This record gives sequence, C-alpha cells and structure tokens, in this order.
Amino acid sequence: MAPVTRCNAYGAENVSGAINLGGLDTQPVIVQWPCTEQAAHRFRWTCAHGHRGPIVPLCQGHYEQFTADASQPFTMRRDVEFCPRCNTEDDHRCKVTLVGVS
Repeated sequence: MAPVTRCNAYGAENVSGAINLGGLDTQPVIVQWPCTEQAAHRFRWTCAHGHRGPIVPLCQGHYEQFTADASQPFTMRRDVEFCPRCNTEDDHRCKVTLVGVS
C-alpha cells in the first residue's frame, strides 16, 4: 500500500519547515498552517517567464481554492494571483498558473 500524502498547501509538511511563498519568492514563510486532508493531486506554480515553484501535493479543496475565478459569483477566493519573483525582480505582476505534475 502506498503511503498517504497529506495536502501541503502552506508548507507545513516540509521537512525543513520554512518555504518560499508560492515556491517563487525570496522571502521564506515562517509559520505554516497545516491541512489534514489527503493530497489528491501534485502541482507546480509557473509563470509565462519560466519561473517555477516546487512540486506541491494538494487536496481537492485547496486545488479548487487556488484555481477559482474570483470574478465569478459564488466562487472561493484565489490566494495566489501573480508571480512573486517577477514582481520582486522586474516590478510587474504576471499571472501564475497551477500546472499538474504526473
């Protein structure tokens, strides 16, 4: 039987603890909120300029939260909108996409 992988939406399951915001920023997150749900998918944040975050296991709920279209009525919020690295290095806000990893 394969081991159960928990959702790691906020980095609480990382061995080292601290992660970079969205896997793309240079400032580490100090406190991580845990999610007790089993991961259903593996994803990576990417932007049009080639910036890629680490592979992150997510439960269905966090996947839906992070990919929701906030402009539509009755949808969950979307926490990650733009690439923090592009915003830091080039002072622009290109959108990030959550890409599935097999």
